[in-house]
Amino acid sequence: MKARHVSRRYRRWLLLCIVIGAVGCSGDEAPVPPPQFAPAAPPPPAAAPAAAPRGQAGAAPRPQARPKPTSSGAKSAEDEIRPDEFVVDVARPNFDARPASLPYQAAHYVVALPAEGADSTTFSVRPPAVDRAAEHQPSRDFELPEGFVAIASAGYSEAGLPLRIRCEADNSEMVLITTVASVVGVDGESPESGPMVPVVVTDFYIDRYETTLKQYQNYRSTSPQSRPEEALNLNDAADFPALGITWKDAVGYCRWAGKDLPTEAEWERAARGPRGLHFPWGNGRAIWHGVREPGQVDAVGTWHHDQTPDGVFDLAGNAIEWCSDWYADDTFQKLKRADGAATENPAGPLRPSIANARVVKGAGYAGWSLWAREGVSMRERLPLLGFRGVLRVERPAVTREDTSER
Repeated sequence: MKARHVSRRYRRWLLLCIVIGAVGCSGDEAPVPPPQFAPAAPPPPAAAPAAAPRGQAGAAPRPQARPKPTSSGAKSAEDEIRPDEFVVDVARPNFDARPASLPYQAAHYVVALPAEGADSTTFSVRPPAVDRAAEHQPSRDFELPEGFVAIASAGYSEAGLPLRIRCEADNSEMVLITTVASVVGVDGESPESGPMVPVVVTDFYIDRYETTLKQYQNYRSTSPQSRPEEALNLNDAADFPALGITWKDAVGYCRWAGKDLPTEAEWERAARGPRGLHFPWGNGRAIWHGVREPGQVDAVGTWHHDQTPDGVFDLAGNAIEWCSDWYADDTFQKLKRADGAATENPAGPLRPSIANARVVKGAGYAGWSLWAREGVSMRERLPLLGFRGVLRVERPAVTREDTSER
């Protein structure tokens, strides 16, 4: 009986293998749906660098290059999955799951909006749709100010504004942030950062990266009359953000380049997007490719996950950044309207609640949260304090002729 039982089980197993093999070899099988990928956990660090506390000069060492993790059951290089530049909810490719040998379209995917209750630790990917920005034409009614040129290869918005421009004074790349309803502040956190308030910020461009040492040193050499002070991190590489800059010198640099410091609302709009995300990558935990601590400063653009869907880097971490607004503890409480309507282009309170204090944003001091804020005296030269600029523009009216051409 026992021998017969074993024989019957063997025959069932053999039949199952034949069926599976027949199905697997069929050329008419249905297309496989987009795979579900989850970011692989980063390798454990040999030794985590200590977080650089506020007021301490210097930068943490750069992270080691990450190895490429392989997916479960991977048999070859073609099956390797390397999460890269993960950002939730963006139309252009932002997820890389390829070995270098594969072509672009076979390698890049778009991260789909997560399901209810999901976050950035589990997400879907799908092949990228056609980039509609390439179909839009430049508006004949829009002109950039002198000293700024369009990067035509980056495409144009529906209104015909270039999605990327270059500032000729400091050779910085700037990203278009379009007019849309968004929010500033947050509910249920620190009192000075709430409540959450609806705002509308009209079209502007923002520097893709923080102002670097190279750019700031060039400004100092060409503007001796304004006597800007040296950055405090002169020993860092040229592509590190310029640190220890006073508010006055940050404003002076921006004016020299034809820009302004961003308002707090502009900074949050660029960082949080129209959905008011807590982080550039979404509302889940940070997915770094190495060890990164709050207060750690690296070369601009080092951390690819600290990037908004529009392509602006280092808004969650790296340097803390000046804004143009006076700082007040009750800014958002006074900004919130009784009728719940959005405020257009808020520029901050008329006077500070702390003497000479302006708003400072970023650098991960509240767990990388973009709503975090603090007040710093305009005269302070904090070793972790840098800045970036904005250029405000006016969207041209869309004429009937423009619409028909598109």
